[in-house]
Amino acid sequence: MISKVQNAELDLEMLLREEAVLKQDVAWFATNKNQRWSLHNFAAGSIEWKGEIWNSSETLYQACKYGTHVECVPAGKEEDQGYEPNVRKRIFQQNGGRPAKWTQKCAQKAGFVREDWLRDGVLMCIHAMNWAIEMKFYSSMNQESQFANDVMNPTWAHLPFYEFSSKDAYWGTIQRPDGVWRGKNVVGKLIDGVRSRADAIMEGRFSYPEGLLLP
Repeated sequence: MISKVQNAELDLEMLLREEAVLKQDVAWFATNKNQRWSLHNFAAGSIEWKGEIWNSSETLYQACKYGTHVECVPAGKEEDQGYEPNVRKRIFQQNGGRPAKWTQKCAQKAGFVREDWLRDGVLMCIHAMNWAIEMKFYSSMNQESQFANDVMNPTWAHLPFYEFSSKDAYWGTIQRPDGVWRGKNVVGKLIDGVRSRADAIMEGRFSYPEGLLLP
């Protein structure tokens, strides 16, 4: 279950490099109580893709893990006749990024995730995140919504984006006892990349023209 990456120009070495920053030196985002919340993957932001409306970049990202045929029902839901067994349909039906993440945990534990998701040299998970963020930006620009405004805000145009997290040092960074935020900050770097490609994206020159959803 492997899909070809149409555009493999991501610098994975750079994206996976450990970072260390101080709060005052970056354009950071964290929870919905902080500024620039729209940049977070769990923030609402509708994305249209081939006639379907996804309610967040996290929802679209989670759906990229599975083909259309994958079915998995969590323990305790086997007798629930109204429970959707198809994992991707169930992800799509969730009302936000957080429930979309959690509703697929049984399929993840069962080993149904696409084979190239974490494969060395491919890391389709990063490509999927890049695609979801790029599509969120494109949709947001057309809708004149907050995500695009925050990405392109001239006030912090000179600052790199950083996600501050309580426990995720892969997609974001975690504050250490010395007050420095450390982590790979992959999401922040991908948003930086989208900002640098803004003109091309708005012209419809996408990194993944066919998308990354499996058939």
